[in-house]
Amino acid sequence: MLSWSEPQFIAFILLLFRLSAFFVVWPVFHVSSVPVQVKILMSVAVAIMVFPLIDKTGYIQSLGDSLIIWYVIKEIFIGLTMGYLARLFFYIFNIAGDIISISMGLSGVQLLNPNFGGRSSAIEQFLMIIATLFFISIDGHHLLLMGIVDSFRLVPVFQNSISLSGFEMATLLLKEITEMGLKICAPAMVSILFMNLALAIIGKAVPQFNVLITSLPINILFGFIVLFVSMPILMWQMDTFLEMTVSRLFQFVRTY
Repeated sequence: MLSWSEPQFIAFILLLFRLSAFFVVWPVFHVSSVPVQVKILMSVAVAIMVFPLIDKTGYIQSLGDSLIIWYVIKEIFIGLTMGYLARLFFYIFNIAGDIISISMGLSGVQLLNPNFGGRSSAIEQFLMIIATLFFISIDGHHLLLMGIVDSFRLVPVFQNSISLSGFEMATLLLKEITEMGLKICAPAMVSILFMNLALAIIGKAVPQFNVLITSLPINILFGFIVLFVSMPILMWQMDTFLEMTVSRLFQFVRTY
């Protein structure tokens, strides 16, 4: 690094900006429990390894112009965008957990969720833990590292402009995430619905039966049973969900 010229040093700083923005918000490791020093060290280490692989000629030619600030803003924007898009996989389970909690009557029980910096239900946190273990077990974090490195080929550091046409996909992404979240919660939600219909019929047939008091523990018990019975199906679908989010991430980056 001591032998680098001024253009090379500025190119390294631009590369570091994109990687730092990505590591601040990327899945699993963006939580506050991971020290900031670790994120900074990881960004610098990856930048040193990736720097020899990028093309520097474009920036060397335009070193004297006033686009340096624009380059910095662009790199931070791309890094943050890729980091948040990489978390789409976990938002699927966030939606499913909320719907299941509401169906079971546990939406009022909120616990601190460090993954999102707020409170969430116990079912949602359970699904998030399962998704995190699956993500790490298949080396999903390595896949994201390869993706951020490949982004320097798709969107060079020295590209003067970026296209925002990819943001038209936001509606499609929201639709797909919601559909996948509904697929995960469908067994529990539909089963609890039929259970409530059965309890309503029993309440009409036997007026002495207090449906309001009895339905809450029954819904919770039945919801947990259905949730654990459908767990193999959930694990089988996780691979498909992750492939979809990764494909959408690269499809979005190519629009730049």
